[in-house]
Amino acid sequence: MAVRELRIVKVNDHSVANELRKNATTVGIGMFKVSRNPAKLGTWALGSCVAIILFDPLLPAGGLAHALLPSPHRVLDSPGKYVTSAIDAMIRELKSLGASVKRLKAAIIGGANILDFAKNISVSARNVATARKVLSIHYGIPVVDEDVGGNVGRNVVFDIGEGTIYVWYTRRSLFGSLR
Repeated sequence: MAVRELRIVKVNDHSVANELRKNATTVGIGMFKVSRNPAKLGTWALGSCVAIILFDPLLPAGGLAHALLPSPHRVLDSPGKYVTSAIDAMIRELKSLGASVKRLKAAIIGGANILDFAKNISVSARNVATARKVLSIHYGIPVVDEDVGGNVGRNVVFDIGEGTIYVWYTRRSLFGSLR
């Protein structure tokens, strides 16, 4: 059996993007889902939020979180809402499906600075930095691909069977039309 590699594929054709979207289970804002193959998980309108994708290529099994903030300040109201707790929760659930932390690979998508108000480090940059730190330092999970930053939103579909993450940009930013 061929080992699947986790990778991002950019989608420029909106009819292809719409077809991908139709066949995906939606992961809402502040939520996460894990599954074994065959499954497609999708999330929409990532702005400053980040999509964190974990993948065990051997099973295959994977998860997708749409996290809003780096970490909770007080009470943890929803694990998927925060980068730190979403990663922890996805790892726990993936292990219950038979995944091994040693085999997990990760990707990060999003973290756009769509509001461009802050002169200091924005929530989007903190989301990305926190995801990188928790994955690599706390868990030793390599981030093998990412599509982060900029000032436009993104939509994501993760095909667990292929290990492919399809990403397409929203057509407009808050600063006007894209090319």
